[in-house]
Amino acid sequence: MALGAFILYSLLPRPRLSLPASSSIRSNLVIPLLILIPNIIVQLHNAATYTWRGGTYDWGGHVDYIKYLAANHALPAATEGWEMFQPPLYYACSAVVYIFSGGQANDMQALRHVQIFGALTGIGTTLLAWRTLATLFPRQRRLQNLGLLFAANIPLTFCLNPFITNEIFAGFVIALAIYFAATWLPQPKLSLSKAFFLGLVLAAAMLSKYTGLFIVMVCMIMLVLRCLRTRANFRLAPFAVVLLVPLALGGFPYLINTLLYHNPLIGNWDKASGFHYFQVPGYRTLRFYTTFGQVLFHSPGRSMVSSFFDGIYGTFYTDGHGYGHFLNFSDPTTPQLQCLSLMLALIPTAGLFLGIFLMLRHLIRHMLLHPYLVHLMVVLFTIASVIAFTMRVPTYSTIKAWYLLSLIPSLTVFAALGLNHMAQNLARLRYVLYAALTLFIRRHPLVVLVPRTVLAPLPNAHDPAKVGPNVVFWFRKSYEYRRDRRRGLHWLTRG
Repeated sequence: MALGAFILYSLLPRPRLSLPASSSIRSNLVIPLLILIPNIIVQLHNAATYTWRGGTYDWGGHVDYIKYLAANHALPAATEGWEMFQPPLYYACSAVVYIFSGGQANDMQALRHVQIFGALTGIGTTLLAWRTLATLFPRQRRLQNLGLLFAANIPLTFCLNPFITNEIFAGFVIALAIYFAATWLPQPKLSLSKAFFLGLVLAAAMLSKYTGLFIVMVCMIMLVLRCLRTRANFRLAPFAVVLLVPLALGGFPYLINTLLYHNPLIGNWDKASGFHYFQVPGYRTLRFYTTFGQVLFHSPGRSMVSSFFDGIYGTFYTDGHGYGHFLNFSDPTTPQLQCLSLMLALIPTAGLFLGIFLMLRHLIRHMLLHPYLVHLMVVLFTIASVIAFTMRVPTYSTIKAWYLLSLIPSLTVFAALGLNHMAQNLARLRYVLYAALTLFIRRHPLVVLVPRTVLAPLPNAHDPAKVGPNVVFWFRKSYEYRRDRRRGLHWLTRG
């Protein structure tokens, strides 16, 4: 209650304190470096330490894809492996790293270098968030520092960056496309060289992951709005370049999937891939998409089945899936520490939503082609697609915040705006806000170095005496499934 009262007090409008901005170059760099250097050290240490055989349940599929490209120098069909439906850019880059690191003859070390390559792209996403803040708010150092503090300490990145997976690389490439689109498209003129480079980055986004299509859609909308606002000065050539280059260079995997499987977005959840599967719960309810809060008081492992927003929140701010094996789930204090961290995470989350409100207010008042519009649209499209996907594939494994990695720079902008506004509202009490954010980072169980002796995998799920709190919810779900079916709460079912 005290935390909620503090957040509410920081959001209430009142005469705000004008915080003077520092103009010293040295002081402008000290705080960002103090934030970034520990982050980079932890990320690289964990990537160089954590076993590549751990992590997500799909690590074998990603490794098989990389080794297939390294051995055959050709793209696989979606039916040839668990993850081989994915767009190929990450796997092609990883195959190059794998080959130059010794390949099959030096398999362990080569895959370790692939891990480090992925972690470097994850660090790149954090640096890109910092660059985005500096571009949008060049003279607002405190706002930049608050945003960077948020971006550099998102627990999801610490949990995911040490793994061999395309999610980290795709997040960086798509975020790069969002950055250039938000920087160049709102400008009065778009040169052919910038249009061509933007087209290349959009093609890379399409070749990284299916979610790269959303920034392409946003770019098309922005170009149409430019056409409507500046009809007299509109140039067709940049519009055509931004449209045709990504389609020509990045559209071939989607064309192949359409020709072979009659579905440009084929996945291992489709029967046509040969890997169609079923996972619990197998259905969704209206309540699942309209509630939030259980994750704050129960084991985060249950967040995947309690509600959509619990699942996204729980996997964004902690290791809700238990994939990382960073946490000792046999320790009864681990869920308690996670829940404490999730409660403290309400502060940056409140700042994030406040930032969205401030952006919308700015756009409505000024009706401009502003970078804010790009960030808002791509976040809206991505989250809407995640909701639609979780309805189409109603399994526990689709409820995860990994799909939001490409949105980290955009979410950082939202959080920076909101947290800065809260700090101004709080005046001298802003130091309480800073202390709460610091406590969230310092006490979070994931923002740590992985020890050289890596934690053992999760206990055997077939031994009830050894099952951790993140596995217990499976026994409850069976009961909830039968209960909801009896009550007729299965209007969003899929067999």
